[in-house]
Amino acid sequence: MLLFRTGALLPIDVKTRIALIENLLQARIYSSQIDPQINVGFSNFGRTIAEKLESKRNMLIHGLWDRHEGKWHVLRLAAKRPTPALEPDIPHLSRAVVPQREVITAKKLRSITREIVSARKKIERLCKQISASLPASQHKPPEYTRRRSRYHT
Repeated sequence: MLLFRTGALLPIDVKTRIALIENLLQARIYSSQIDPQINVGFSNFGRTIAEKLESKRNMLIHGLWDRHEGKWHVLRLAAKRPTPALEPDIPHLSRAVVPQREVITAKKLRSITREIVSARKKIERLCKQISASLPASQHKPPEYTRRRSRYHT
């Protein structure tokens, strides 16, 4: 998702989206339009998504995949890892310097996929719960579609 601001398109990451939704929920709570418990439930769930699922999803979608010695691996290029062998000269080594292979089995792939799908379903339930508690809008929302015109040639 992109945010149009001061003439520039800015990408919105998960943490920004969660903060934006929390702010909108708090505004509705402040004006007594929705139950405060909805925000508590969303905040806890939002932290789970931001801390655990975002990195797994990015690894699956944007990761560099390779097959090495008959096993599938994804290369981790981001973040830092401790390097006790190089301390005190280099306490942490960036994965961009030396990428780290992570073996991905079919079982692990299914597990991550199930986590992401269950999070998506929970988000849908939260959206229905929030929209059911809001007053009727005078505007008709656009129909959701995964189809994007700019991807077609």
